[in-house]
Amino acid sequence: MAHTLQLAIHDAVLSQHSISDSIAKGRHIVGHFRHSPLAYARLQSVQKQLGQPTKRLQQDVSTRWNSTYYMLRSLLEQKRALGVYAADFELPATFTSSQWDLIESTTLLLEPFEELTKEICSSTASAADVIPSVLVLKRLLAKDAAADHGVKTTKATLLEAVSKRFADIEKEPLYSLATIMDPRYKDKFYSEDAVKIETHRQLLRLITKASQRDPNQEAEASNTGPPAEQRKCHDQDPFLPCSVKSWQKKPHGRLTLTLQQDQHHQR
Repeated sequence: MAHTLQLAIHDAVLSQHSISDSIAKGRHIVGHFRHSPLAYARLQSVQKQLGQPTKRLQQDVSTRWNSTYYMLRSLLEQKRALGVYAADFELPATFTSSQWDLIESTTLLLEPFEELTKEICSSTASAADVIPSVLVLKRLLAKDAAADHGVKTTKATLLEAVSKRFADIEKEPLYSLATIMDPRYKDKFYSEDAVKIETHRQLLRLITKASQRDPNQEAEASNTGPPAEQRKCHDQDPFLPCSVKSWQKKPHGRLTLTLQQDQHHQR
């Protein structure tokens, strides 16, 4: 999902001429301080004079949209310090007033995407979160806001890109079934009733299939002794190590081991 967000944002936002020009200027400014210890020391001095914490400007990576977001946000945080610095020292580029406004509007536009990216990349992320998150993004992009000044067209293009990139997300069984089984979401986040009904049917089919178990498989599942393959392996040579070849999930839902003799330890 993170890669799909990257593509949508690149197509709708970062490829916009006015925004890409501001990003290019930002990279020049950040690169100036990263490659010049003297320039960075002077910027630190300005930050201290203004009573600001001494922070480095963040460099972005073109293949990661959120790193560009962090770069623009760090430039905004140092807007005043950069203005004071430019009055006394040379910079490779400077922003106009309209470009500063555009950067601020762009970061506000991308803020929900940055939050979503952090959530889906966290260790607690769940497949059930995908469909609700996409729906919330669409609603935010479809809603007018005071901060849209200068980026209304970009916002509309971004909504179109997100809708296109995630057009079939509700029909993916992995996400649709995970969402409907999550007590937080259930079936409240489906855009079409037909998709909701079909997801209910898929879940019912899975439950029915799981309840129809073979009695022989039930008897095998209740056997508490070691697997036959493991007994066979140790019967052949009790001192011969056995290695796990793979985990196999049986129809009754239990995990069993497929064992093989370790060829590296044969005599």
